[in-house]
Amino acid sequence: MSPTRVFLALFFASWVIQVPSAVAKETFDHSLFESLLKKTVSEGWVDYRVLQGEKGSLRRYLQQLAELSPVRYADFSREEKLAFWINSYNAIAIQSVLEVYPVESLREIPNFWERKVILLQKPLSLNDVRDDILRQSFRDERVLCALVSASRASPRLRTEAYTGDRLDEMLNEDAKRFVNDSEKNRVIVGKRRLTLSPLFKWFGTDFLLNYGGAPRFRKFNPTEMAVLSFIADYVDPEKVDYLQKGRYKLRYLPSDDRLNDTLARQKTIQKP
Repeated sequence: MSPTRVFLALFFASWVIQVPSAVAKETFDHSLFESLLKKTVSEGWVDYRVLQGEKGSLRRYLQQLAELSPVRYADFSREEKLAFWINSYNAIAIQSVLEVYPVESLREIPNFWERKVILLQKPLSLNDVRDDILRQSFRDERVLCALVSASRASPRLRTEAYTGDRLDEMLNEDAKRFVNDSEKNRVIVGKRRLTLSPLFKWFGTDFLLNYGGAPRFRKFNPTEMAVLSFIADYVDPEKVDYLQKGRYKLRYLPSDDRLNDTLARQKTIQKP
């Protein structure tokens, strides 16, 4: 990790400390972002054409994220902080797409991952938010199932913004939906091959903290064991026994950088 990233990780880690419930009264209003999601998201796919007409609302929401003071943020509960960063990540990804839309792939967007925007009065990129704040400071594997980078490889976008009071429930829903999404993970009972999202390959070591050393999956390496243990917690119940027996080879889907665009999906479905 570069010196700059080390600084960011330590800087934001100091803000993650849980504020006692009697003190943590501050919340952030994400209703503007939620209204945009409800207008433009269907089954996880995003209608960027409609969003183009809502650029002003998205800019206002990003301005709210930018202007939040560190002092006020420090009074958020841990759940409220997590909700703030997840919504920020998803909103930045959408904004980065809109600036160059129409495009078909993230590869067409210059500096998509490293482009800086102001959040909490600091210049931060998608990589900064994901890697240095969420993954390093909060260490909750379920968050990976909530971060939507605007690609088809990423989880499906919700039609509602995250909030601190419902965060645990929402993250559990996201993990279950992502694990059981047949377009992301192919867990087919009886098959000799288990094919998983590349997300579990890219960020597999994140699962070692809470799922490391799982005795159910001794045939696999430690990182794979942790990932499979996480999946077993959220997969449909009738597939758990198949997972635990381990009579399959583990493979990963290739990365898919195509845009999670409603229009592109409709064209794909309409092809003979």
